[in-house]
Amino acid sequence: MTFFGMINQATTNFYFKLYAMETVKKQKWRKKMITLFFLFLLLFNFSQPVLLYSVTETSIDTKITIETNMENRLRKVLTEIAGTEKIIVIDNKEAYSEKEKQELKLKSEQEKPKIVPPGVPVKENIAERKLEDLLAPLDIGKTKTLIKKISATVIVDKTVPKSIVEILKKVTIGLLGIDFERGDQLVFEQISFQKTQFTWTSLIYPPNLFSVIGLVLGMFFVFGILMFFYTHFRGLTQNFLTTLNSYIAWQKENQGISGISALPEAETLTETRQTEHYLPETEEERTPFWFITDSQINRLKKFFQTEIPENIAVVLNYLDERITNQLFSVLSPEKQKKVIAFFSSGQQFSPERVKELEQKIKDNLRYSIDAEEKLLSIIDHNTRDNQEKIISEIKQNNTQLAEQIRSLTVSIEDLANLDSTTVQTIIRQSNIAVLAQIFKTLKQEIQNKVLDKLPEVLRRRIQQEMEMGRPLSNEQLENERIKIIRAIRQFKLRG
Repeated sequence: MTFFGMINQATTNFYFKLYAMETVKKQKWRKKMITLFFLFLLLFNFSQPVLLYSVTETSIDTKITIETNMENRLRKVLTEIAGTEKIIVIDNKEAYSEKEKQELKLKSEQEKPKIVPPGVPVKENIAERKLEDLLAPLDIGKTKTLIKKISATVIVDKTVPKSIVEILKKVTIGLLGIDFERGDQLVFEQISFQKTQFTWTSLIYPPNLFSVIGLVLGMFFVFGILMFFYTHFRGLTQNFLTTLNSYIAWQKENQGISGISALPEAETLTETRQTEHYLPETEEERTPFWFITDSQINRLKKFFQTEIPENIAVVLNYLDERITNQLFSVLSPEKQKKVIAFFSSGQQFSPERVKELEQKIKDNLRYSIDAEEKLLSIIDHNTRDNQEKIISEIKQNNTQLAEQIRSLTVSIEDLANLDSTTVQTIIRQSNIAVLAQIFKTLKQEIQNKVLDKLPEVLRRRIQQEMEMGRPLSNEQLENERIKIIRAIRQFKLRG
């Protein structure tokens, strides 16, 4: 009879004994006791499934925990040996039931050898007894395992060599404690693992979901940093972009004004370099009057004033077309007619006469003093007040030269009196950064007049250079100022 049956039988007997009582007092007491016993019986009977479920659940949890730990441990070891993570381990342990445990316990107790009291003779020989029988009386903790059977499955990638697979099998048998005599099973297979196809829906499930969330948070963090720097340096960025756009537009405009003549100084320098580059090495190979360049035009003008038309025609015959036109335009009408008549006659020039005239011009250019050019150079490097003093000194000795010098004296302020095309041409041939620093020294009225003659892009660029440009040395400013002054003078002479 089970424990629960005995409880039910005792409760029933007690109920009938109480029912036999006859007194009213005992009957009331009996009713109370009957009610209490019925409640106790009901509570006890309902608690039996809960206890059984708790025991069962605990056993299942223990089984799953053991299997999981063994799978993780075995997978880690196999991964280290095979050198790949493409390994699947499935461990299934079949445990004894409670009934089987009781039977095993009872069987072990029955098989346990009996202890012989001291002094009682033993018939058998002690040497013939088994070691287990000798140690049994000592109760050293011999236990039975709870595992009835082990079934393990290991799946390895097909790329793993056969020799390594054999080692993996031995390690698996040893680590899991597989005993084939007990009925344990081990399945070892090799397959080709297939790559998982990517789908967008996989991004909304872990662990991809965590990566997406981390990426979004990182992007917000980076965006916040960029917005912080953009807010504080937005003004600097706008100025940089405006300057860059202005420079690009200026380059485009510069390409579109190829028809506009460049500064005379630039032309002279270019032509001089070209002349020197193609200059023959020997005197005989050089053409007559090869040494005459734009820089000697002013001196040749004075030389032609006292020279006869025939000699002038000889010189013009060998000069560059552009220089010839400039020199011919300064001749008097009478000399121009005679020069044209000489060319029309078709007379031949004797080599001796050409060489003699060439040497004469060389000596004139080498030893003559161009007072006008030197005085203008001195005046250009002085302030407005000093310029007036120098002109006054010249006037005391040569009134005509003084007036000529005064008419050719110019300054940066004269840019305000030039037309828009001339101003734009001069500025485009100048260093904008240096020019902007020079503009800062001018009066506001002069600045406005000059800037109003420029296109919007060029004007904005100069204004930015004036506001943000770095300070320059006095030498840089002076050199650029002289270049601009001489450019203004050349345009003024051309009318």
